[in-house]
Amino acid sequence: MTRYHNNQLSKRLIQDAAKYGISEDLIQKNLSKGKLIQVKRNEILLNIGEQNNYIYFILEGGFISQYYNEESSKYRTIAFYIDNYQPYMTEPESFFTNSISNCQLKAYKKSKLIAFHRESITSLNNEYKNFDKYYNAKILQALIIEGQMKTKLISLSKKNLYSYLITEHNAVTRNVPSKYIAEFIGVTPQWLSKIKKSI
Repeated sequence: MTRYHNNQLSKRLIQDAAKYGISEDLIQKNLSKGKLIQVKRNEILLNIGEQNNYIYFILEGGFISQYYNEESSKYRTIAFYIDNYQPYMTEPESFFTNSISNCQLKAYKKSKLIAFHRESITSLNNEYKNFDKYYNAKILQALIIEGQMKTKLISLSKKNLYSYLITEHNAVTRNVPSKYIAEFIGVTPQWLSKIKKSI
């Protein structure tokens, strides 16, 4: 991964935080604690078996979270993170329980993001109440979307699940390669093509 600096890209984070009443000065202080990085297409940001100590804000690009099924020896996409959809990314279980990750975070396209270490986040949360509220709101938002997706994955047919993604999570169907969407739904890319034609 390559380290770089670009103030233009950080404007997205500033604009997002402003919606929650966070001042630009506080965001700049937050940014100073972050590591700006660039990730190549198909590069693994977090490997299975590693401990995740970061929360990331995607400035440009997109990632998928994949679980490895030992029985089938295959990866299964379980979550999507895109600059214009769920830009905050982490592996929740590893981050919040200080355990090793059961999933990998993989860039499906060239991406730019800011990495915030847990110690920096904890420091800002303790020092600034507004930042703590902002952080908790973002975590809650991400957990709600993740819960909704899991419920639909269990309850809907393959065809209806894809229709749901088109309707409610259009950024995913417009930006993520079909093979990863097929993985998420639990079908082959060929079967996904048939579903697309039938809708």
